[in-house]
Amino acid sequence: TDGYTVTLTAVNGTVTSANSVNVGASGSTTFNVTPNDGYKLAGSTVTCTGTATGTITSTGVKISNVSENQTCTITLKGYTLEEIIIAKSKTNEDDIYNENGYRYEGSDPNNYIYMTNKSTNEQELWRIIGVFPDGENGENVIRVRRHYAQGSYPGIKYDSGGSINHYPKTSMYTTLYNTYNTDKYSHTVNYRMYLGTTTTPTSLNVSEWFEVERGIIPGKTSSSEYSGSTSYVGSVGLIYPSDYGYGAIKSDECTRIVALYYYTSSCSSKNWFYQGTRGSEQWTITPHATTSSYAYFIHYSGQIRYSDISVDYTRLYSPVMALEVGVEVQGSGTSSDPYIITN
Repeated sequence: TDGYTVTLTAVNGTVTSANSVNVGASGSTTFNVTPNDGYKLAGSTVTCTGTATGTITSTGVKISNVSENQTCTITLKGYTLEEIIIAKSKTNEDDIYNENGYRYEGSDPNNYIYMTNKSTNEQELWRIIGVFPDGENGENVIRVRRHYAQGSYPGIKYDSGGSINHYPKTSMYTTLYNTYNTDKYSHTVNYRMYLGTTTTPTSLNVSEWFEVERGIIPGKTSSSEYSGSTSYVGSVGLIYPSDYGYGAIKSDECTRIVALYYYTSSCSSKNWFYQGTRGSEQWTITPHATTSSYAYFIHYSGQIRYSDISVDYTRLYSPVMALEVGVEVQGSGTSSDPYIITN
């Protein structure tokens, strides 16, 4: 008649009802649990010291099959980074917009994240481009780009031989892969990089760039030597021209104009990809369609260009990798409080 004592503790949350109750033999009881910020009941786990079982409810946890005194623990599950990004996109919080992927846009969105380099055990500051169905089999991944302060980006030749613009065959890819691969960065996965291009670059707006990047026109080197391949699965790439175009916030007219004329508007100053000043040209991954010595880059004026200097010229770069969508994070994503991967 005295029953058994069942006690519940919560990790990453608080038991908001009485956390210790008496329960009759083979009986059950429920506890109300309030998650801490960044955590949720759904998907959480419950463990007990004896034979009782725990079930997650909409308000907490139910402990059943009580046949002895029980000490139970609920460990609340954190929201995944994908869930956070998609949820915030519904109200454009943190300047996240659903435009051919869930993207961070504007001059300085809250998209900072620490990535652990397992070779050095250092936390490096990266920035989240967004969530895209770019996984090896079409699943969602989170593309991230290493962050450098303006004026401190490293430089590299697209191809030191000056005659290859098919990215996976370039000297740049070989160099980047030696540092940026899934063995050296936690929670990263291989992803599909799109290498389609266009023969009419100056007439395309950002959504049209997005389509041709994923289209069927190959770069010149690929059409000549690599069976016209327009995609590649690997661990490290670069941004696309469309990434740069979408970097300007959706509510501005910037993303609707032809990319060639970005310099005639205020778009570049409102774009977190833009580096400005002479000598700050940045490579994109996209090859030129008819000349193997050209690849597209972001000019210091804000234009998307391909000519001026060939692929054997040193320009700025920032590697792009892909995180698995199941990563759980804490933090707000600001530059002073970057997301930290917790699982």
